Amino acid sequence: MCNLFFQFDELNKQVASSTETLQSSRSEITELKRTLQALEIELQSQLSLVIQISHTLSCKCPYWKKLHPYLLLYSFSLHRKWP
Repeated sequence: MCNLFFQFDELNKQVASSTETLQSSRSEITELKRTLQALEIELQSQLSLVIQISHTLSCKCPYWKKLHPYLLLYSFSLHRKWP
């Protein structure tokens, strides 16, 4: 009978530890999602800036018109969601 109580106590300790680990992991995931969202917003902002600058340069610099398509391709490849 004493062995049964000991096993039950050990099981309760494992459950408590697993619950604590799960809650900690959930908090970390939530924080990582917030960070990812902030980085995606920043990336979108930077891409918009690149497009604006590239448009301005294409209007003012003749050589820029030749480079412009490559820059856009590079910019959009940065924005692509990789698996």
